[in-house]
Amino acid sequence: MGKGKEFVMAHAPEKNSNNLFDPETVFCEDYLYFYGPYLTPEQNAQQADVIWRLLSLKKKNTVLDLGCGHGRISNELAQRGIHMTGLDSSEFFLNVAREAADNANAMVDYVIGDMRSLPWQDKFDGIFCWYTTYGYFSDSDNIEVLRQCFKALKEGGQVLIEQSHRNALLRRGMPQTELTRRDDDLMIDQIDYDIMKERTCTQRMMVRDGSVRTANFSIRLYSFAELYDRLAGVGFSSIEGFGRGGEPLSTYNPRLLVVAQK
Repeated sequence: MGKGKEFVMAHAPEKNSNNLFDPETVFCEDYLYFYGPYLTPEQNAQQADVIWRLLSLKKKNTVLDLGCGHGRISNELAQRGIHMTGLDSSEFFLNVAREAADNANAMVDYVIGDMRSLPWQDKFDGIFCWYTTYGYFSDSDNIEVLRQCFKALKEGGQVLIEQSHRNALLRRGMPQTELTRRDDDLMIDQIDYDIMKERTCTQRMMVRDGSVRTANFSIRLYSFAELYDRLAGVGFSSIEGFGRGGEPLSTYNPRLLVVAQK
């Protein structure tokens, strides 16, 4: 965490019993190596602008970054006067986030934990789950994440879920191959879609410094209507859908953003 604040331990992360997504094989140093050049400070600021607007944030609000990764959004919002908490299951990513927070003079409480078992109640003005960080688990566990968000929010607080937009993804056609190159190193994602389970299934191969590493993972993508029903089912109201920049949602928009109020 930034600026030497006391470290807080949430409930220890649990392995995903369905083996749908193992974060240790995906969220590692290779992830930062290949994606880092694209996750620029300018992009972080633009995405923080969208979060600020959709969650109606004000300075000194308390906000949880659920699945905060290496802290690129948490640190940006903390610098704008938000009291930030970032939770992630990766100790490696959290250490990167703390170091970046110290370098940026950003005050953030970084917590290791499982988004299916949050240690807070009635604490936050806003919670966001960004960059397709929602949908790692089984349907029942994904609903439990929403219950945990509801519990952790203050009355009137809002949650923001951001995912790849399933409709736009399928419109482009599947399967797909995505290639990310950095110098002579390659990351190759072969992405297919399981229509029976509504999940993307990715086979990733990383070729770096002459060595090869692989990772397989799956993410449940929801339509707006499905997320609406699940959010309403745990008690949320005023549920709205948006496109990537906060504009009205359309079939062609590559990102789906859903905001709901407790």
